[in-house]
Amino acid sequence: MDADGQTDGLFRDNYHKCRKNGSKVDGKFVAIDWQWDGQVKNFRHDGAFDFQIDVPGYEGTMMQWWNSGGLSKSGSKTEHNTPDTRPGITGFIQGSTAGYFGHYYIHDIAEALAGPEDFPAELDSTYYVYQGENPLEGQIALGGEGLLNDDVPKCFNLGDAQKNCDSDYSIKTTFEDIDGLEVIAAEEGLFAIIQEDSGNDLGERMFISTVLEHEDDGAELMYHFMAQSGGKYNTRMANGVGVPETSNIGGGSHEFSGIIDLSGMLAKTGVKKGKGGGKGGRRERGLKKGKGGKSSDEEFVISSGDGEGKRIAEHTVPINEKLIALGLQAHNLADGTVAAFKADRGGQLLVYQPDI
Repeated sequence: MDADGQTDGLFRDNYHKCRKNGSKVDGKFVAIDWQWDGQVKNFRHDGAFDFQIDVPGYEGTMMQWWNSGGLSKSGSKTEHNTPDTRPGITGFIQGSTAGYFGHYYIHDIAEALAGPEDFPAELDSTYYVYQGENPLEGQIALGGEGLLNDDVPKCFNLGDAQKNCDSDYSIKTTFEDIDGLEVIAAEEGLFAIIQEDSGNDLGERMFISTVLEHEDDGAELMYHFMAQSGGKYNTRMANGVGVPETSNIGGGSHEFSGIIDLSGMLAKTGVKKGKGGGKGGRRERGLKKGKGGKSSDEEFVISSGDGEGKRIAEHTVPINEKLIALGLQAHNLADGTVAAFKADRGGQLLVYQPDI
């Protein structure tokens, strides 16, 4: 946390306000002197407060916990971690409700875990920014979609989904309240799906990135618009449209939540390319038979319970051949059949195929 170091003395939230794709911070994951004793207790007895004091082994130095707001100040929360499943890499991508996300790599973990200690005291790590809390001008590709209601008194007639009308009616040009985040591993590389949960009165947005890369070359990622749902100024919400019928009691609080790449589960061996070789025709993947699989020309690559095989297979499927399950919570769909069966709320389970 030295002022002349890689963080410029800034904790995470402030650091990301002025950082572009490829910005880098070297650091460590350090074990704290706490572990669960098997008894359920409240937060006063967990390890949370350890992150306000000196890092074990670095007492009295400028090596400090890289918290979001500081050592004695709250900041934006992190919502979801998503793994980097590429072979030979230990790492994960993490998002923030402040609207930024980046990649943590953990180095030499096999050697550290093979050491004489029961658990390593620290692990070397490097963090790279994918997207800072910066305006997204020129980075969002709508593809002709994302048109919004023009008759919105407090959202200044945004016109399309390039910007976000936050819950306090402020106009945000950044990502706002990143909630759902999942990295999709494809033949071309890694892609990120981003789901906002900001209280946008025009509907919550969802995007898929271009291939993730963090070269410090001045180039930013692009984000393809996927969908927008809910919002009290959404014309469907304003007119009480809902599925099931009569379930929409007003408001319009929706959020996309949950992402599962189905392609590893559905991958088959020996599948010939479809007629014409166009989009949607499946290709021969040259993958081996999954555990317990029966011999056939179209057998599944993996069998039930083979999570590792699923992850490996995902890397062989091109992004435009992916089938991705998406969850949508529709909090205002709470009447009619939903209420009669005392269900929690309405919503949808969607299957999405990219077209990038």
